This record gives sequence, C-alpha cells and structure tokens, in this order.
Amino acid sequence: LMPIAQQQGIRIVDITRYQDHEAKELLNRHPSGLNLAAHTLRSFVDTTKHFSANTLVASIDTSLIHIACWCDLRPVMLAHRWPDGRWLQGSWQNIDILEQDTLFDWEPPIQRLIQRIRTHAWT
Repeated sequence: LMPIAQQQGIRIVDITRYQDHEAKELLNRHPSGLNLAAHTLRSFVDTTKHFSANTLVASIDTSLIHIACWCDLRPVMLAHRWPDGRWLQGSWQNIDILEQDTLFDWEPPIQRLIQRIRTHAWT
C-alpha cells in the first residue's frame, strides 16, 4: 500500500510489532510517509492518538476496528472469506467489510482498499 499512499500524499501509521531487522528493512524501503508506531503504544488510548478526522483505519484486527468505531471513524475491515458469523458481508453498522472472494486470496480486498485510498472513499 505504501506506493499508492505516497502517490496520494497519505501518511501511513503501522502498529504492527516487527522484528528489528524487519522494521529497518521497511524504513529503508520507505524512508518517508511511514511511521512504525508499535513501540509507542502501551494502551488502546495510545492508539487513538494517531487518529484524526480524516484517518482511514484498515485492519484485519477487529480490536482496532472497534477502537476506530469508538472514535467515530468509519474503518475498513479486511475479512476472511468466511469471517466470524457476527460480521456480515458488505457493511455492518459503520464498518465497511472487504471480504475475500476466495479463501486465502487477499488480492481482491486489497485492490478494493487501494481503490478507496485513490479516491479518498472512506471520508
């Protein structure tokens, strides 16, 4: 997603906990526009400090999706082909769900996410 985000002038905050060598490789590959913030997070409140009115939250982690909803954002959840039964295909309340078309094939939901990033369709 970084090349698309950089083209659009979008800053990425990644809260994934990477190994040191993985983080260095990512930062070398993307020296601008990428903030690896996992080391700054001690609580969910710390996570919300990275949110603003025009923040796009996209995740497979439902805890982050819930936090975004609590912060009055409209997150995008990347879901497995057969997600937990509580998540319905399409939209659920104020969550957009991009579900796999085929089990283990993340390409279609990622492409739909990229299209939203290109068109700023999350605001």
